[in-house]
Amino acid sequence: MADSSLVKMGVCNVSYKGTDLGYTSGFVKVSYSAESIEKKVDQADAALDELITSQSFEVTVPMAEYDLSKFVNLFPGATLTGTGDTQALALSGASGGSMIPSAGLGADSQYELIITPIAGGASEKITVHYAVPKPSLEFSFEKENVRVYEITFRALKGTDGWVTFGYTAP
Repeated sequence: MADSSLVKMGVCNVSYKGTDLGYTSGFVKVSYSAESIEKKVDQADAALDELITSQSFEVTVPMAEYDLSKFVNLFPGATLTGTGDTQALALSGASGGSMIPSAGLGADSQYELIITPIAGGASEKITVHYAVPKPSLEFSFEKENVRVYEITFRALKGTDGWVTFGYTAP
């Protein structure tokens, strides 16, 4: 028998490196995919097994708040100077640089991306243990729409696992 209490909907809060990313506009999207190859032999007319060759876990966050103090942690090689209305975020050319320092591999849990449903319990939380921000900004200055700064985070495999659905101990 189906259980309607297991049908979930609603919005969430997202934090990265312990900082709440603020309001979102649109949908926070979670995507998992796996690539695989078939294990075949001449003596069988069907595959004997399916072998995973790679996995990808991504979270896209459509940030609605323009906050340079939050953006500095989302752009590789970014530096923030000034305070208040005199803040500036400088992006350096990060081509060829490793994303591992952005993910905090080998460091403590402060580099986690945590998705917490507003109307859900701890069992609905998603924790990406080593998230790498891959910003690709495109936004419009319009009179009828909110500017949205979309950031995609990709999970890297770390020493403490990869992704956890549900409660994780602090």
